[in-house]
Amino acid sequence: MVLFIIIHLLFAYDGGDYFSYYERIREHDLSGIEPIYSLIAKSVHYNYLLFRLLIWGSALLVFMITAKRFKLDPYKTAYILYVLYFSTFDYARVSLAMAIYTFGISFLCLPKNGWKVCSYLIGFLFIGCSVIFHRSMVFPVLASAMAFVPLNKKNIILVIIAFFASVPLLNYGFNLISSGQFFSNQDINQKISDYAVQSFQEGFSIYEWIRRGLQYATFFVPFIFISFMFHKSEVIENDGFLPTVRLFKVTFGILLLAVSTLMVDLESFIVFYRFLFISMLPLTLLICLCRKQHLITHGQFLSFLYLSLFCSGFGVFKRLLGGNLA
Repeated sequence: MVLFIIIHLLFAYDGGDYFSYYERIREHDLSGIEPIYSLIAKSVHYNYLLFRLLIWGSALLVFMITAKRFKLDPYKTAYILYVLYFSTFDYARVSLAMAIYTFGISFLCLPKNGWKVCSYLIGFLFIGCSVIFHRSMVFPVLASAMAFVPLNKKNIILVIIAFFASVPLLNYGFNLISSGQFFSNQDINQKISDYAVQSFQEGFSIYEWIRRGLQYATFFVPFIFISFMFHKSEVIENDGFLPTVRLFKVTFGILLLAVSTLMVDLESFIVFYRFLFISMLPLTLLICLCRKQHLITHGQFLSFLYLSLFCSGFGVFKRLLGGNLA
């Protein structure tokens, strides 16, 4: 199964990024993205398949190692990730940054007895390193502090207020970035400026809106359902569920960050769905942990998978009949 996933990652040409990276690798031009990828491209002599194998293959490997740290079966968890988010995990280089970020989160959720401070430092080190692999990880780094916020009604309300109160600051930051004066590299400035003004609505049919709605539902539906399960059970007070609770809180922080960006004065949802996708790996681990600890039933677990499969099937159907669905 892992081999099949890797083959898919190597040849996932259903998104525009696949051909964009291909052209840039072929022309030896990786300006405007993180320098680490230029080093990776040079190390494989600009071989595109090896480039993808190193980035997406490493992302999958790091995720499986993280799953093992949570005492989950790494192969089964990789399969669940593939079923839930196969068309999301392969879409951009940020997947490696997300995997490194989630690996760091595992040290916050599973600190070693007697070495908690050391575990936390290692965790934040990996979380910080994720920024090297994608600049957008700067904001989720802040959300990782949610792991240490006590989970009660008062704190949840305060956190929600804090996130939405930060919208003016986010708005100022994105306006500053899109003005083209935040970074010294002209290519980076242009790329970020394009992101900030890219129209989400232009050229989208009703079928594309349905597909995206289903895709976003695969993130929010499982999380909201698990939230209700946490509220109804005594998980929060039980120390045996501490890793699961901390992972839940980090995922909550990332999703809240994504939703808060919808209030930022931008012309597109690109920032929203980029932040939303960052919750993909922690959410997959959370779903698997909840199933392993019997916090959700087998039928409920399967319903999450069926939702994702339906979303994927709708996407394939739209691509096959794309000309008639415009």
